[in-house]
Amino acid sequence: MHVRLGVLVLALLGACDSASDLAVTPIEEGPPDATLSGDAGLEASPPTDAGADVGPAAPTLSQAGLYQDIAAKVVAAGAVEFSPAHPLWSDGSVKRRWIVLPAGAVIDTSNMDHWQFPVGTKFFKEFAFAGKRVETRIIERLATTGQIGTDYRFGAFVWRSDESDADFRPDGLPDALADAGGIRHDVPSQAQCNACHGSEPGFILGFSAVQLSKGGAAPTFKSLAAAGTFSVLPDAGADAAADAGDAGIDFPVPGNAVTAAALGALHANCGHCHQPAGFAFDETKMVLRLTVADSRAATPGPVTSMVNVGLDKWLHPTLKTRVVPKNPAASAVFHRMTQRGTVEQMPPLATRLTDDAGAAAVSAWIMSL
Repeated sequence: MHVRLGVLVLALLGACDSASDLAVTPIEEGPPDATLSGDAGLEASPPTDAGADVGPAAPTLSQAGLYQDIAAKVVAAGAVEFSPAHPLWSDGSVKRRWIVLPAGAVIDTSNMDHWQFPVGTKFFKEFAFAGKRVETRIIERLATTGQIGTDYRFGAFVWRSDESDADFRPDGLPDALADAGGIRHDVPSQAQCNACHGSEPGFILGFSAVQLSKGGAAPTFKSLAAAGTFSVLPDAGADAAADAGDAGIDFPVPGNAVTAAALGALHANCGHCHQPAGFAFDETKMVLRLTVADSRAATPGPVTSMVNVGLDKWLHPTLKTRVVPKNPAASAVFHRMTQRGTVEQMPPLATRLTDDAGAAAVSAWIMSL
C-alpha cells in the first residue's frame, strides 16, 4: 500500500497536535564523558563519526526545509509533527518533532522493529527551555551506499537570541544554555550524534512501531498504516484486536498502567543502548528495549532481563540485583536512574538532572511486583 506524500500530509496534518507540550525522544545530546562499565553501563565510548563528513545541512534553519515562514514560526506543509508515546527525559526541556517524507515514498517496515527511511527523509527536533528555543536538530537520509558517513547527515542549528533564525553548528556548542538554576544544555557536534543513534539501523529512535502505538493525535501507528505509509503491514492472524483489518493492529507497551509507564520510560531512555545491537549489550546482556513481540508476550523481554537477575560486571558494595520485587532501594536499575554526576549515573550522558517522574514510575512498578 503506497501513498503519495500529499495524501499522507492531508491525512495527518488535520489531526496533528500543534501544542508545544510534546515531550522527548531518546537521548541525543553529546558523547559519553566518562568510561563506564557493567550492568546498565558502557565499557567504551561508541563510534562518533556518523554523518560527520557530509557537510552542513544548510547554513540556517530557515533554508533546511522545516519552515515555510520562520519569522512567523509556520512550518512547511510537508512537515508532519509527531510525538512518541514514551518520551526521553532531557532535563525538563520541551521538544517538538517533525518528519518530512519525500513525495511518493514509503517507510520500509519489512523489519517491524527496525524501520528504514527512504532517501530524502528529514527529521527535525526542537529543544526549548522555559519557552525559549535553544536548538533544532536534523537527521537526513542522503543515500543507500551502506556507509554511515555518506548515507546520513546529522547536525544541529543553534537559535539566535531573538529567535529570528538558527545557524548550523557542525562543531556543536557547549553550554548553549547555562542558568543559575543548574540547567546546562550542550548542543552536540555532527560527529557526536552517533553515540546514541548508532545502535539503531535506521538511526531514528522516537518514530517506531512501539513509540507510535498510542492514542491521541495523529500520526499514530494505526493512522500511518491506514494511510499506506508502510511497505509491509503486520499480519493480523487471529488477533482479536484487528477489528479494522491489518491497519487496526498496533504494538503498545504491555501491561497495566503502572507496568507500561515503567517499561516505556526504560525503553525510551535506556533501550537504544540496552538491546542486542546496542553499545552496552556486549558488557551487560541486559535488554531494556521493547520489541513488537513484547506487546503480546506474557512476560516481556525487559522484565525477564531485570527481575531477580543478579549483577554481573558492575559491582556495588550493597546492590546485588538489577530489580528486587517490592524493594526499589535494593534494585540497581532504580538506583542508577537516580544518580547524577558520577559513573553510576544512568543514562550516562545528556542529562544532569534526575528524571523524577521516570524514577517514580519504575519505583511504582517494582513495588507492584
